[in-house]
Amino acid sequence: MAVMALDHTRDFFGTSGFNPRDVMEPALFLTRWLTHLCAPTFILLAGLSAFLYGRERSVQELSRFLLIRGSSSSGVSTSISTACPLASSS
Repeated sequence: MAVMALDHTRDFFGTSGFNPRDVMEPALFLTRWLTHLCAPTFILLAGLSAFLYGRERSVQELSRFLLIRGSSSSGVSTSISTACPLASSS
């Protein structure tokens, strides 16, 4: 997550304009490459956690849990993008 934060905030803290497609700088290339692996990993872990949570629960309990979890995640995302317009502009 720290590498992803570094990658996402590089534009704001860098003194020069940086091209995200510039593969000549190894550090920039490696952080960008590494962060591209993070999103699929997060999705995999979210699905795995839902599966493990639902193994010993009824379909109704699992459905309720996932509905509440998704709603709260969407609510937090919406409130952050509303409170900080720059967060959703990238």
